[in-house]
Amino acid sequence: MSSRGGKLETGGSMDVAGVRIMPPELRFVDAMPGRSYRALLSVQNLQKRSCSLHLLPPERPQFKLIMENPKKPVASGLYITATVEYRPDSEEDFHDRLLLHVEKKVIEIPLIGLRPCCFLEIEPEINFGTVIANSKIIHAVTKITNYGSSPGNYKLIGSLTEHYHEKIMLSF
Repeated sequence: MSSRGGKLETGGSMDVAGVRIMPPELRFVDAMPGRSYRALLSVQNLQKRSCSLHLLPPERPQFKLIMENPKKPVASGLYITATVEYRPDSEEDFHDRLLLHVEKKVIEIPLIGLRPCCFLEIEPEINFGTVIANSKIIHAVTKITNYGSSPGNYKLIGSLTEHYHEKIMLSF
């Protein structure tokens, strides 16, 4: 599950040590300093018997676990829920974890807080058509798309010498 600008997106589940963890990681995307984001976590007992489930809070102050751990074992088929709050205090990415104790086994649940960033994508192939040498300028148009939430810069450098004896420089 991720929180993108305050909206939650599901991220599947993970079955391990007789429990189902939904989602297997909590990801806070495009998180801005000074704002608060929340995500829900569920842990379901898949065993045929009751088991002890206990979540330990994260270490970093940007993440906060909001829940009461059950005092008694959780019956088969039932689940516990928790809320994780994320409050970044600077424009950087933060990582931490929750530790889930299932009887004597310990499972890590990653916590990921990501600042807004750009995600630039360029067409995988640029077709220059028929290339004529002899110092003629050859050009092609390609599309660069930003799928991220922040503006981005790009710089393409290099040369094409694989099939040509002369060096062809790319400039943008």
